[in-house]
Amino acid sequence: IPERPAGTDGWSEEQLANIITRDAMIGTKLVEVPA
Repeated sequence: IPERPAGTDGWSEEQLANIITRDAMIGTKLVEVPA
């Protein structure tokens, strides 16, 4: 399971699910928060 990105403490489960990528799930890339 990817680590929660900084600045997403108030995000809903749905918002977090929208930024998770395949690479983040397999551990080859960190989750990036859209600007």
